[in-house]
Amino acid sequence: MLRRCALPALVVLLVASTLWGQTRQPEIRTGIWRGRKVIYAWVPDRGGSGKAIYQGDVLLDHVQESPNAPGIDSVGVAYAQYFWPRVGSVYQIPYIVDPASGDTANLTTAIKQFNSTFAGVIQFVARTTETDYVNFNFDPNNNSGVC
Repeated sequence: MLRRCALPALVVLLVASTLWGQTRQPEIRTGIWRGRKVIYAWVPDRGGSGKAIYQGDVLLDHVQESPNAPGIDSVGVAYAQYFWPRVGSVYQIPYIVDPASGDTANLTTAIKQFNSTFAGVIQFVARTTETDYVNFNFDPNNNSGVC
């Protein structure tokens, strides 16, 4: 009688341990959640989908997949209302050169090179009446670090 009970129990134990071994382990992934780079565990569920778990107890919603590229430690989040104005498909950055800057030949050359390199994307343009603009000030007596 004891042998009859032991055999089914052993079969149940073997089947249970086999099924337990087939359970998928969490997969460590990198993604963007609310503008922040996160490393999280992807825990698959029985329905074929899964859940993103951060720091062991935070369920993340809407994680954007991110490649595990070495050397990338930050993420930029762009808000359209803070972009420079766009004319057609080109963003324009109005600028002035402070008269106290003295010789601005290098600056003029650099702006021309920048505009040539990024033609059709972003350009420095001389300021007219814009309230937001870049003020290049190369006063050698001003060590404030403000440009």
